[in-house]
Amino acid sequence: MIRTLWQNEPTKKQLRQFLFIIGLAILAGLTWALIKGNSRITLLFSALLIFLFLGWLWQSLLIFFYRIWMSLSHLMGSLMSHIILTLIFLLIFTPIGLILRISGKRPLDLKLEKEKNSYWQSRKNRQSDLTKMY
Repeated sequence: MIRTLWQNEPTKKQLRQFLFIIGLAILAGLTWALIKGNSRITLLFSALLIFLFLGWLWQSLLIFFYRIWMSLSHLMGSLMSHIILTLIFLLIFTPIGLILRISGKRPLDLKLEKEKNSYWQSRKNRQSDLTKMY
């Protein structure tokens, strides 16, 4: 995925969106510094103006920053999805499985019984109301 990001040229729409998002991030930092009373407001404001001006005029520089930013975001997304899925498995599915094993419940009934001819289970309630299917 990252290789195709570096091989293909981003569209002008993607570059504008990237420029807008980075501008908003710098503006948020400027607002945070203003609220906290930090003296680095002029530095952030000048960085915002320089980045927006250079990005608007010199798109090859913007393409370079775009590719770096998107590469980092793909790597972080891949890492975070693995971490989140691992935590979900360990914190949700593992305790449920342990509780079911301790209580002796088998929701799928996957025991293999050689003496059975069929595993078919007939329905108990054969009446169905087709007007209320869902």
